[in-house]
Amino acid sequence: MPLPPPAARTPLHKRRLTIDGFEREDGLYDIEGRIVDTKTYAYESDLHGRVEPGTPVHDMTIRLTIDDRMKVHNVETVTDRAPFRPCNEAAVNYAELVGLTIGPGWTRALRQRFMRENL
Repeated sequence: MPLPPPAARTPLHKRRLTIDGFEREDGLYDIEGRIVDTKTYAYESDLHGRVEPGTPVHDMTIRLTIDDRMKVHNVETVTDRAPFRPCNEAAVNYAELVGLTIGPGWTRALRQRFMRENL
């Protein structure tokens, strides 16, 4: 069932998130996720200068390789576009996920590794 018609409004931001799963020939699984954010207006960026409407603010992809017990065997990331330098530099930290198991404690493990300043 669709939502009721909205109030008059102007679009500002679009976030597209795709997640795809694949079974590999070696018995492992790849989970690939991509996030792309765009704005409908131009703006100035300290990192990129003038950013035109529709140009990605974020364009990041991750591939987790897991087994049937949800243990992470490999992580690959690509940041094609990010608004701040730390976004580009964070990709190397994802290697810390190798060896962890997705399940109880997963969210806590992520917070410990990627949100250290918030602990």
